[in-house]
Amino acid sequence: MKNKLFKITNVFVTIFIYIFLFLSLILLIFTITSKKDSDGAINILNHQFRIVISESMEKNIETYDDIKKYKIKDIKVKSLLVIEKVSNKDEDKWYDNVEIGDVLTFKYTYDNKQETITHRVIDKELKENEEGYIITLQGDNKTEGSNSLLQIIDTKDETSTNYIIGKVKTKSYLFG
Repeated sequence: MKNKLFKITNVFVTIFIYIFLFLSLILLIFTITSKKDSDGAINILNHQFRIVISESMEKNIETYDDIKKYKIKDIKVKSLLVIEKVSNKDEDKWYDNVEIGDVLTFKYTYDNKQETITHRVIDKELKENEEGYIITLQGDNKTEGSNSLLQIIDTKDETSTNYIIGKVKTKSYLFG
């Protein structure tokens, strides 16, 4: 009986060691292949991982009925966001797939200071010359009639410091 218990324990310990080594190897590969942006965001396989530090996308009673139909809603402070980055190869096609209600992360300049912001697309217009889009974004946590969280980005204005990083694919408060 003692010998059988020893064998079973030995098998479980061996399995645990192999699982630990496998997960360590995966973590090592991600660490080696990942790159950090200047503001500390981690980039892995055309996705960016960011932690939310603002309340601009938190649930608001006044606007919740408008956004409850969308996949991404109520992004709390300290949530982890997984962002699919804009593809440089198929940039035009990537912007074609952006829809009203999508949540985008972007760089925007306020008072000569560039910030990283995550807000919802509330309008998307094809430019007159059909070269790019004008995308209007706004945070969900706003009061009725407020335009204080409104941003406008021209996807083809190469001189602008305002640009889209990518689309939020999922969020997790647990891992944030």
